[in-house]
Amino acid sequence: MMKLQDLLKDLELGKVYTDKDRKPFQTNEEILKEVKKVPFDKVKVGTKLTYEMGVVYIVTKVYPGGFMMRMYKSGNNPGMFAPKARIEKDNYESQVKMGFIKKINEEKLNELGGFSTPGEQGLTGNAYTAPKRDDKGNAKTYLQKFSSNEAKAIVDGGLKNYVKDLRKVEGRIVKDWMKAAKSGQIDFFDIIRGLKTGDVSRAHPYEMDFFVELLTKNKIVDRFRSYFKGKKGKKGRTN
Repeated sequence: MMKLQDLLKDLELGKVYTDKDRKPFQTNEEILKEVKKVPFDKVKVGTKLTYEMGVVYIVTKVYPGGFMMRMYKSGNNPGMFAPKARIEKDNYESQVKMGFIKKINEEKLNELGGFSTPGEQGLTGNAYTAPKRDDKGNAKTYLQKFSSNEAKAIVDGGLKNYVKDLRKVEGRIVKDWMKAAKSGQIDFFDIIRGLKTGDVSRAHPYEMDFFVELLTKNKIVDRFRSYFKGKKGKKGRTN
């Protein structure tokens, strides 16, 4: 006959359950072990992260060093959680280590529905792929062909003009950054912090990613080094 003390011990360890068709609940150690199986580089668009009170977030955008996510299920107390969040690698690893993340679902989205903007879909370049199945039933993807030669000419012609405009904007942005850096007002780390922190309503995630990618180009970083004696930041920075 099981003693009460032993029963309580087993309850604490998550070994006792009443429904034979249900799995025993997990201890914090078991939960942490499961969550640690999903390192940062395994997080994809569509990955679901479960927090306290049943609040679930879904990853909507992955970028170098972090990802964006939005609330997927509000749980029991949604007021304590932001509807959207930007998570950096060190923040993610800290949340995993501290046990704030209770479960990670590695499923990847198969459809594009449910996202509000292309940036949240995590799409770059080819925006749409249509599913097709081979003879063995395996899913494949392919790009739809142009509807006409006229459509191809319109898209290609427009793209050339868009790139010209975009490069002009890039040049103006870099010029402003370098002018302020050369005068010693800002450095690389000031800009990257401004891009990765602050009010998320300033710009869409994909727009911020554009700035980050522009800033971190080797030739741009080299210009910062030329202003700060081989380093990217002012004296006293830890490069």
